[in-house]
Order: sequence, then structure tokens, then C-alpha cells
Amino acid sequence: MSKKPRRARQARNRAIEAKKKELGVSHTAALRLVEAEQATEQQPTWGDVPSNDVLPGGPPWRPDLEKIKAHGEDPEAWGRILCLECACRVAGACDQCPGCYCFNDQCDGFRHKQQDLTQVETFLVAAWVPADLGRREFAQQVADAVHTLYRADTKELYPCRAEVFQSAYPDQTYPSLPEGTRHAQVLVDAWALRDWAIDGEIEAVTEDVAEAIEGVIRERYPAAWGPAVMVWDVKDAERIVQEREFVVFTQDPDPMLVPGGWEDYVARLTVRPEGDEAATPPLDELPTRVVDDRDQGWHRSSHDDAMYRADFGEKRGLEPLSYAQLIARRGPIRPVVPPSAEDAAAVTGALRLAGRKAAATVLVAVYRVAKQYNTEEGRSVHRLYAGREGSHESHGLRVLAWEVGSDLAERPGRYHEAAAETIADVLVRWTSSKDTFTEVAENLLYLFAEVADADGGWQKVADRYLQPGARIGHPEHIVERVHLFLMGKSSTRYTS
Repeated sequence: MSKKPRRARQARNRAIEAKKKELGVSHTAALRLVEAEQATEQQPTWGDVPSNDVLPGGPPWRPDLEKIKAHGEDPEAWGRILCLECACRVAGACDQCPGCYCFNDQCDGFRHKQQDLTQVETFLVAAWVPADLGRREFAQQVADAVHTLYRADTKELYPCRAEVFQSAYPDQTYPSLPEGTRHAQVLVDAWALRDWAIDGEIEAVTEDVAEAIEGVIRERYPAAWGPAVMVWDVKDAERIVQEREFVVFTQDPDPMLVPGGWEDYVARLTVRPEGDEAATPPLDELPTRVVDDRDQGWHRSSHDDAMYRADFGEKRGLEPLSYAQLIARRGPIRPVVPPSAEDAAAVTGALRLAGRKAAATVLVAVYRVAKQYNTEEGRSVHRLYAGREGSHESHGLRVLAWEVGSDLAERPGRYHEAAAETIADVLVRWTSSKDTFTEVAENLLYLFAEVADADGGWQKVADRYLQPGARIGHPEHIVERVHLFLMGKSSTRYTS
């Protein structure tokens, strides 16, 4: 094997280290300067370059990618360069002049003032995607996801650009990955043009970029896990940049304009009520609990606080949001409401129909819905519990559904099939409505207690295998847990 590629790489690395020491810049910045110098040395022919003495209006000048392709050059090597003289990047283009840094002393446009402050953060993006989705195709979709960012609280659209690096290492595989999927992972350098003097602007743009990438991936490739968009350590990022398989760029020769084809996407981001006032009811009318479009539950901390906090928000990296911000960023949202009289009657009727099989029947019904949501594409594993996910009732229902309900589901003689189907249908209706959400665990326990108390206690709603002291069927501690949990709202809990 020829040693030429290795020697070229070693020479480039030495040049990068020299730039870092000379200018005191990061490895990534030094890498870009070296690549720009190498590009200039190759002297490609681009046609007439605008004179520095003239400031014509219109979009900035940049290399013609079609000409690059026609002459056999690699568009990746040039795609991020606007001007070969000053190595101005497309992300830093000015829309008031030919656009490059050569015009810094002739144009007072905002982008010239901010040319050195355009990089936001470096992100690592990980997601489950179809196994047949090409690595380059996925990377390009991530790059294009940030073409136009939306700031929810100010209702502002602004341009962004990204370089997406694909590591040369093969995709990781896990035994738990669903069949037909793979674990895709790319590194993203994001660039935006903002007034960085505003306090907190870098953090806000970082959040906008992360939400844009996550939203596009979630919309195209819904999965039980992810996607994850994380700010990445500089040293780890440098390794991926140096050993990359390829790099792709946000598609658009002039990112200062919103081209045709993006209107529908932008419209989906911006369709919302006119103004925060229209989106925010008076404080005393705000719902106590809501569930967002991703099946995440949110609650108001008190009646004096208009901010909503996510269930397990700290663990999931979800900050408190106002009602208007919830609608803008995670809408449509659904207020959590009590069950309708018709649904309550359907559940209690099914439990009475089941008789002594009622306890087993309700656990089988919950297990069936939980299993459906865990395996059905586009469903969230939290959907069944989102109305009050952090409650001990929701936790208990989740545990018993999988530990006991899954076992009972294999024993058709222990539960009433028609009653289980009725209850499961109601639970799906409670949790899948587009307009409202009904909390499952606590409401189900109240309805079960209503039947148990009216019909004579635990002995009338549970078979002999679930009675205290039963010698066969289940371990004693399981019988006790099922009894105490399902009778948790019953007035005869400790007497039956």
C-alpha cells in the first residue's frame, strides 16, 4: 500500500498544529484555515470575481458547485468556502455586498461585525433509523434540518448552517435495537448569525439547533428511543473530525434566503395562535396538568405559578416552560381531564361482567395496551402513564402490568376476554385522543374500588389464586401487592 496518503495526512496534521500555536486557535479552526490555504493553492477557475472596488447588491458570490462537478473536483472540499481569497464561509455571508471578508472595510453590514462569532456549538446526534438509510443521506438530512431555525418565544425565523461529519468507524450495534433499524451517529458543527451581545443568545441558539434536529428526525423516523442531540466535548469532536469518512453541508448556495421547498417546513414550525395572549388563558383558567404531542406529561407547580414542569423533567433535560412556550415548542398539548360518564360506565360495567375475574382482567387489559404502545411505531412508551407519570399509582400500574398482567394474559381461564377488550379500548381512547388526555392509573383504581365496595370487597372481584393466604397460583408477596394496589382507593381495603 502506498504511503502517500499517510504522509499527506501527517503533513496536514503538522500544519494544523503550527496554526494552533501561531494563532492560538482551536484545532477545528486551525483545520479550516489549513484546508482553505490548500484550496487556494490549487487555483481552480471560477470565472470573474467581483471587484473589491464595487459593492453590487444581491446575493453573495461563491464558487459555482456545478462547475466544480463538471471539472471533476470534489464539491465537499469547496462547499463551505465562499471566497478563496479570505476563506469566508457561506455561513458568514453578507446579503448587502458580494458577501466575503474581503469587504470588511467597505461594508458595515451586521454579518461583517459578527464574522468571528458565528460558531454556536458542536453536537453529537444519535438516533435509531431504518437500516437501509444510507449514512450520507442521513447526514445530509441532519445538515438540512437547521437551514431555517425558529425561536419560539420571539416567533423569529433566522438562518443557520451546519457541517455534519460522519465518523469513519462503523455504526454501533446493540442486541436491543429493533429489527430493521440501525444506530446512526454524526457530529454536527452549527453556525448561526445572531447578535451575540444579547445575554444568553448562545444558549438560546444552541437550544434552537437541538430542537430543529430532533424535530426533523423524530418526524421522519419515530422510534421508542431518541433521537439524542447532545453538546459534545471538544477533544472527542476533534477525533471524529480528523478521522471522518466524509462531511456534508447544509444545502443552499445562499443561506441568507429561504428557498423554494422550505415553505411547508417553516409553516409547520410557525402555525400557532396569534400572539402569546391568544395562546395563554387567564392564570386561573390554566389546566393543572397537560400532555404534549410527544406524550410527555407537564404539571403546574402551584396555582400561583404559570410555569409548567415536566414529569421527570430534570432527568430528561426538560426545563420549565410557560403555557405559550408549551404550545409553540411541543404542541398540540392536551389538558388532562376526568373520564367521561360513558367511559366510566363502560369500565365499571366490564368489571362487573368479569365478576371474580375482575382483578386479573384489569391487569391483562393494562398489559395489552402497554405492550401495544411499546411495539407500535410512533408510540411513546410513556403514553399510558403520561397523565401523571410521577405518581406511585402510575409506577405501581406499570410494574404490575408487566410482572403480573403479562403472566395472566397467558392464562385465558383467569380473565374475562370481552371485559378485557372493553377496558383496553377505553384506555386507548383516554390516552390517544387528539384534544384531551385522561390519566389512567388513579382513575382506573377509583373505578375498580367503586365496583369492589359495591359488590362486597376483594373476595367478590378476585379469584381464589389472588386471595390472601392462597397456596397456589402466585407467590405470597405478589398476591399482597396486587391486593393492596388494586384496592388502594377502596374503603374496604384492609377489611376484605
